[in-house]
Amino acid sequence: FLRSEIRRNDMAVPHLQFLDSMTIARRLMPDAKPWGLDDVARVLKVEPMRKHRGLDDSMVAAQIIREAITRLPSDSTITDLIRLAGGILALDQPASVHSSEPESPPASKPQIPR
Repeated sequence: FLRSEIRRNDMAVPHLQFLDSMTIARRLMPDAKPWGLDDVARVLKVEPMRKHRGLDDSMVAAQIIREAITRLPSDSTITDLIRLAGGILALDQPASVHSSEPESPPASKPQIPR
């Protein structure tokens, strides 16, 4: 959504990196369907907020990732989370690169903010 709105407003798409919370949820809970943000939040008992509001949806997605981390083995690293997410994605990549299916690209080297 961000990419299309940025382009619609004739702006340059910035190079922002992200993890796909839905890919993480699908891989941790393959039998829990359907796969909307609200569905995953309900299964993980994440408190819903106002639907389809950018900040609220991103806060729910962050809570989903935080919950996913608690479900990983205790010896997991950030690299394991990145692999689970299908790698680090970038907003300025073509939409076809962003796949939520298990055959997502391998994880890239993590870039952790300091």
